[in-house]
Amino acid sequence: MKESILRTPRLRERLFFESEISFAYARKNPYGALAARFCAKEAAMKALGKGMRGARFREIEVIRLPSGEPTLRFFGGAMETFLELGVVSLSVSMSHSETIASAFCAFVIDEEVKSRS
Repeated sequence: MKESILRTPRLRERLFFESEISFAYARKNPYGALAARFCAKEAAMKALGKGMRGARFREIEVIRLPSGEPTLRFFGGAMETFLELGVVSLSVSMSHSETIASAFCAFVIDEEVKSRS
């Protein structure tokens, strides 16, 4: 992530919300925090069932609940798909080191809502 952002500075703004950038740069390893958020967005896109072509990175925001737990906020086409699926809750987990980042996203879906779509 660090090399990509240093090589293409506008990439940061194309992938992340200002809140995500501010959160990351308040950390010791901002690039690890950004990489973990990138992974969380990618995992959410895949959980939406459309892969990385089904949503844009700026349609998914990683936020923190007051408890500190990460969660996601959806916008635009990603939000439409999220609602069509009948998602009633989600879980996202992120991790990173100096060189590796990963994330997992799972949805709980209300089948009755999904069948009406």
